Amino acid sequence: MEKLKKQYVKNKINWNDINFIRLNLEAYQIIIKEGTNIFHNYLLEENFNFFNGKIVENKKRK
Repeated sequence: MEKLKKQYVKNKINWNDINFIRLNLEAYQIIIKEGTNIFHNYLLEENFNFFNGKIVENKKRK
């Protein structure tokens, strides 16, 4: 019985599936990281423009 259990557990793991999942996860991590960086840069740019606009307006008033 024990031998059968061990064999079942050994055969149950499909390393191809695991590697496929791992590769997909790595690909998604890159996509998410890139997307986050693009979004972050966009936010920084928007804030920069916003602050620059305020500074320009303040200088014009003086």
